[in-house]
Amino acid sequence: DLSAKMLLKFKKYLEFQAGLSYNISEAVKTSKDYVEDPTYNKQLIYIPKQQFKANLVINYLPTSKILKSLSLMLFYNYAGKRYSNLENTFFAPYYEILDGNIQSVIILAKLETGIKLSVNNILNKDYQVISGYPMPLRNFKAEISIKY
Repeated sequence: DLSAKMLLKFKKYLEFQAGLSYNISEAVKTSKDYVEDPTYNKQLIYIPKQQFKANLVINYLPTSKILKSLSLMLFYNYAGKRYSNLENTFFAPYYEILDGNIQSVIILAKLETGIKLSVNNILNKDYQVISGYPMPLRNFKAEISIKY
């Protein structure tokens, strides 16, 4: 595993955060169930050998009494091929996904209200995490949260 995070602050009201992580996984079966076990010393199914993630967050933190924060977030995920059978003869291909959201937190009558709009799979990629089970194409989500 290798990861790095960064935070840059400009004055009191602007923050940039970034994160990267890279994982190489050698998750193999280390014992035999019987003498000629074809799954011995093979990569475990659906665990990618390589995975890369990155994120970028921009936070605007005004000094307003109503607007507490406004944030823009982007998330990138790359997962390498994953074997889909125990003998490692079939695999699900790699996939790349880009997600993002914008979030605002406002304070009204001592209630902290968050409004978040998300776009998942921004690039509308057709992919499968598990073979035979397609994941949603581009989709949208809206969330409202209230903290009192």
